[in-house]
Amino acid sequence: MSTSSLDISHALAILRLRTVIERHPTSMPSTTFRSQQIVVGSRVRATVATAICHAGERGFVYEIYARGPQIIGCSILFERGGHDRFDSDEILTKIDLLNQTDPRVQHYRFVHIGVLLNDYRRGRFPFDWA
Repeated sequence: MSTSSLDISHALAILRLRTVIERHPTSMPSTTFRSQQIVVGSRVRATVATAICHAGERGFVYEIYARGPQIIGCSILFERGGHDRFDSDEILTKIDLLNQTDPRVQHYRFVHIGVLLNDYRRGRFPFDWA
């Protein structure tokens, strides 16, 4: 198989997977952390600079890791395209939860990093808020 036909096969597989996910949505974790609800689509701001983001950089939660009602972490996509996972202690020290959810992002289904970055480049995550 040539490289281009592998690329096409891969793209078609991703589209099929995304179609299945969109047709059969699952309930997304929603939990409370520091008296604030965190869901996919929650708007956040980095409070410190890391290797991935600048202090003050805006971001969206795109995945939540929870065990029952207890958050063990979340993944955040930042406005410059960096993405990282933060455990509950890091959320306390490095992330400001803005207690806002963007309805354009709240139903996002994370598939894998390649799809996330393509979605970012296509403008799926609107960083048009202050």
